Amino acid sequence: MKARKTTKAFQYLLTSLCLVALVLGGVRVAAAQADAEFDLEISLKAPQHVAPGSNPIINLSYSNIGTADAPADTSVQVLLPDGLSFVSAVDQQGSPLPPTSLDGNLLTWAVGALPAGSCCAHIWITTLVATDLAEETSLTTSAEIGTATAETNLTNNQASVTSLVCDMAGSQKEADIDQAKPGDVVTYRITLRLAHRQGPEEARVRTVTLTDFLPPTTQARFLGWVGEPAGTFDGNQLHWQGQVGVNEPVRLQYRLRIEDGVPPGTAVTNRARIQWAGGEVDLEPVETLINANDDEHRFGPGGGEWQHAWGLTLTVPPEAVREMTRFQFRSLTEPPPDAPLGWIYAHRHFELTAYQAGEIHRFNQPLEITLRYRYSDIKGIYPNSLRLWYRAGPGEPWAMLGEPLRHQFGQITFSTDHFTEFALFGQQGSELMLPLVIR
Repeated sequence: MKARKTTKAFQYLLTSLCLVALVLGGVRVAAAQADAEFDLEISLKAPQHVAPGSNPIINLSYSNIGTADAPADTSVQVLLPDGLSFVSAVDQQGSPLPPTSLDGNLLTWAVGALPAGSCCAHIWITTLVATDLAEETSLTTSAEIGTATAETNLTNNQASVTSLVCDMAGSQKEADIDQAKPGDVVTYRITLRLAHRQGPEEARVRTVTLTDFLPPTTQARFLGWVGEPAGTFDGNQLHWQGQVGVNEPVRLQYRLRIEDGVPPGTAVTNRARIQWAGGEVDLEPVETLINANDDEHRFGPGGGEWQHAWGLTLTVPPEAVREMTRFQFRSLTEPPPDAPLGWIYAHRHFELTAYQAGEIHRFNQPLEITLRYRYSDIKGIYPNSLRLWYRAGPGEPWAMLGEPLRHQFGQITFSTDHFTEFALFGQQGSELMLPLVIR
C-alpha cells in the first residue's frame, strides 16, 4: 500500500511538471511572437559621373530584413535633385513600373506588404540630365522607405547617392566576354566621348590623356593594339593622348591573353583613367571572371553569345539585361512524362535560369535559343514540326514557345523573353522531310 501511494504522488508531480512546462513553453512562444518586428531597409546606386543630356539609371533596392511581415501600406519615396528628371522605371524583371504618384521630382511607389526576411526587390529608374549644368555639379538623389506603423530601427530607412556632372562621363570601357578560361583572348574596347551641351560652357573639342592599368602579368599578357588609333605600352600600363570632339568619339581596342594557371574564380580586373586640363575621371572597372564551370556564363548590358557543348547556343542582344547577369544551364536528362497530347519528345529537355540580386525570369529584349540535334534524336518525327515548348515546372501545363526564327536540318533557333523549363517536341512522321528556312 505504501508503495502504491508513492507511485500516485510521483505521477501527480510528473503531471504538474508537464503542465508547468506547457505553460512556460506557451509563454516563450508568445514572447517570441511579441518580439518579432519588421525592419525596412533601402539603398541606392548610381553612376559616379554623368554627362549632360545622358540617361543615367539609378538602382534602388529595398527589403524587409526583420522577423515579421511589413504592413500593407509600405511605400518607397525618391526625391530627384534639380537638373535630374524622371524618364521611366522598371522592376527587376524588366517590366514597366511607373510611380504610384509623381509630384514634380518626388516619386512614390506603394510597394505593399513585404514578407519577413525578403531581400531584395529592385526599381531601376531611368533619368535625364539637363544639358545646361556646369561640370562638377553635384546631383544627389535621396530615398526613403516607411509605413504608418511605428518601426523600432529607423537607421536603414533612408539612403542617398551623388553623381557629378562631367562632359567626359559618356566614355566607357568594355570587354567582348565577361567570362574566360586560361588561354582565352579578351578584346577590350575603350570609347572616349565628349558630351554636347547647351550654354556658355559648351566645348567643341578636348585634349585627353588615357591611362589604362593592366592586370598583373601573372594573370594576363598584352598582345597588342587592334587597328587605329593605337597608343603605347610600357610593361604594365597603356597610354594614349589625343583630341576628342563633340559627336566625334575616339575608339581604341587592344587584346589580352589570359595566362595558364589562373585559378577559377579569379576576377581579372582592368581599370582606366582619362585626364584633361582641369579634370579627370575613372572609367567603370571591367572584370573578366575566370570560370571552369561550363554550365554558367555571365553577360552584361553589352550582351553576347554562349555556346554550350550540350548543343545549345544562347544569344543575348545588347540591353537585354541592365546589369551583370549570371546565366545558368541545366540539362534535364529524363524525358518529361507528360508530353503535350499528339507530340513526341525530341531528346532535348533543359532548364535556363538567370540571376542578378536574385533570380530573374524576364528580359528587356528577346533572347535567342539555338538547339543542335542529330537524325537519331528525331527518328520518327517530321523535322519541320519541331517546336520548343515551355512550362513553369513539373506538373504544370506545356505551352508552345512559337514558330522557329530559323531552321536548317540539325539546328533550330527560337526567340524567348523569359526563362523556365524547356523541351523540344515534334509530331510523328514516317519519312524525312527537310524543313524550309524561315527568314
